[in-house]
Amino acid sequence: MSEFRALFSEELLAPDTPISVGAVTLMFTDLKASTAMYEEIGEAPAYALARRHFSLLRESIAKCDGTVVKDHRRFGDARVL
Repeated sequence: MSEFRALFSEELLAPDTPISVGAVTLMFTDLKASTAMYEEIGEAPAYALARRHFSLLRESIAKCDGTVVKDHRRFGDARVL
């Protein structure tokens, strides 16, 4: 599934597509007080910090053969991992 997400992140699996899952762990993240951070330090620095934060998350998830299920394009600064 991780490989599918990496190669075809904009595609969806058909409902009848067989897949198997041995174990599932979900993690939900959200940057607490991100609006205040953007207002306090400015758009560019806050955006850089948020991108770095989520980059580190993606790297950690990839090391565990995980995948990002929903990303910033759909949820602002929240993630479903």
